Amino acid sequence: MPPVRPRDARASTTAPGPAQPTATAPEDDSPAATPAAAAPLPGDVFETASQPGIQIPGTVTDPALAFSERKVRAYVEQLGSALLETAGTGTVSVQETQKFILQIAKDLNFEAYYALRNWNAAHTSQLSPDAQSFMKKFIEVDAPPRLVRDPVNGMAPGALTVEPAFPPDWSAHGVQYGVEPNAANMVGTVPADVDDLMQGHAGVCYFDSVVEGLVVKDPEFYRKMIRKNDDGTFSTTFNVMERDGATPHRVDVTVSGALPVAGGQLVGTRNRNPASLDAAIYEKLWVAFKGGYDAAAGGIATDAMLAITGKPATVTPIFSDSQPDVVFQTIASAQQRGDLMVADTFAADPTGASDTDDGTFGSINLVPDHAYSVFGAQEVDGQKYVELRNPWGRVEPGTPDLAPADGRDDGRFLMPLEQFIKYFAGIQTGPR
Repeated sequence: MPPVRPRDARASTTAPGPAQPTATAPEDDSPAATPAAAAPLPGDVFETASQPGIQIPGTVTDPALAFSERKVRAYVEQLGSALLETAGTGTVSVQETQKFILQIAKDLNFEAYYALRNWNAAHTSQLSPDAQSFMKKFIEVDAPPRLVRDPVNGMAPGALTVEPAFPPDWSAHGVQYGVEPNAANMVGTVPADVDDLMQGHAGVCYFDSVVEGLVVKDPEFYRKMIRKNDDGTFSTTFNVMERDGATPHRVDVTVSGALPVAGGQLVGTRNRNPASLDAAIYEKLWVAFKGGYDAAAGGIATDAMLAITGKPATVTPIFSDSQPDVVFQTIASAQQRGDLMVADTFAADPTGASDTDDGTFGSINLVPDHAYSVFGAQEVDGQKYVELRNPWGRVEPGTPDLAPADGRDDGRFLMPLEQFIKYFAGIQTGPR
């Protein structure tokens, strides 16, 4: 996982996860906050009724939930802060550093390992020379052989078959797996259209935004990526980077056709076209790969790009003093190469304005701490624009001074380059 600058702090180079939910903001990046009372999730999130024929079976036994990446990063940061406090105004001793590493090494996984690498890159100058040497040896020599890929997280070589676990609050609001008897005939049968895709309550905007880019470039995407099995299950193949940081290996993932529903409606990502379950099934395959809906919530688009394409991706930070022509050329060049592109908003409105009641930036109708698909850059009458799409399939800037409004709240819009630099923290790009 490449170090990514926090979306609410331009100067840092570490990689925390999305901001925690507040009373007015939706959890992670999903398009509606979960009600405080135990009741079905709000139906007005979805513009059409759910697929006909969905029935609610008995509760599925969920696998053990792994920590999500954002929780692991927060845990490492918390331990790191405590470590630095032991030194006061001096440098951290090798003895305290050993204790710090022992705490992380107890349950070492890839998320913790990369979080430790990011933390060390930011704070190595605060360690004593002996502590620096000890840390370097652990990161480069001792840790890699201990990184066992956890099958619950979809990291095991070979095949992975699992029904992804729900977050606790989903179960409290009546979310269960529902079965569509005709699911096999609703996957891979309708050519994909990016304007047909709508993110649901799962906080996987980073994944959905990558998929949108692929759909734009290849409308037959789902037909190639989702395999229908004779037993009614569905499979796909994702990629995981090996320890050498350069060699991906393939992981086959299989799930049933049961999908999370509440109040008779799909809860996760869906297609507007009721004849298609492509988006819902592919999201479920990703969530199974990550270890459950809670573990998948909040992530980095470069990870999704690598997992889908098998090719490493990069992050280009955007700063308030970034040169507009350089940012524009970065996007235009990636567009010309046919690369996938995703941009992330900051966790807080950079103008200092409070968020609106519906959780968007107070100064503009953008969702904080959210991934948007980037389709390209263009210049019209001397004004440079970036073309973006909100994976919700709605909610976009619409005032004339912020973006040329097309009268359609479909999530797709042009944003003046200067506004893009102001509100977005970085661009993630990857080859197809």
